[in-house]
Amino acid sequence: MQQEVKSTMVGLLQNVCEGNGYHPLEYEVEPVFLRALLSLRPEHTPSEVAQRIKGVLSRRLKQEHPDAFPTVTDGKVWGDGYFCRSVGKARKDVVEGYITEQAEHHGYTAETLRQMRYRFETPAPTQPIDICYHIVWETQHHAPLFSPEVTDRLVEVLREEASKDGGALRRATFLPDHVHLSARTLAKTSPKALAERLMTAGWEWMTEHYEGSLKFENAWNVWELSAYVGTMGEVTTDHVRNSLRAAS
Repeated sequence: MQQEVKSTMVGLLQNVCEGNGYHPLEYEVEPVFLRALLSLRPEHTPSEVAQRIKGVLSRRLKQEHPDAFPTVTDGKVWGDGYFCRSVGKARKDVVEGYITEQAEHHGYTAETLRQMRYRFETPAPTQPIDICYHIVWETQHHAPLFSPEVTDRLVEVLREEASKDGGALRRATFLPDHVHLSARTLAKTSPKALAERLMTAGWEWMTEHYEGSLKFENAWNVWELSAYVGTMGEVTTDHVRNSLRAAS
């Protein structure tokens, strides 16, 4: 890749990220690929981000460097598809271990609380896309709503909802007043949409089956209105950042 084209691509990448609210943590431009480590907003979907970056860079590069892309590529800048994996401050196995050990982490010793943790086997991704989130909700007013009798059924509701867009629930641990989840999803789903869908499914089920408990605890909403959603992956953000820096 000519240095002039490479410089143009870097500038275009920075512009499209700034214009759309993507935060580039690190990137590498090579003759045959572009690799970028991005921090996104909760409403962003990875598929839309990838398509927008590819589309804008393709159009502008061909405008500014019309002779840079030979006929052997039919004038195309990019190949079909893309690679996308989530990463986070900690590796996925570490986060999921933390999720599983929530009762001990909070100092609970009752055996019933250890019964409110669930692990589901999910197949390895068959596409070059693997996106996983750690989700945490608190009950409204920290009401103690959960027991094994409740969560054995509620977790199946959440599991079914997570699977509707091709995703999967991997881990779930309930404490009396909050829940930790690990979920895999497709690139077309934003973390905001995933968390809201699961919260709504849980709220609908709880109001249908445990109206009396919600009334007693004055927790009609079931959940507090906010949630924590963090990304995680096979490696950490720092690992990818350092790899890109070393290669550039």
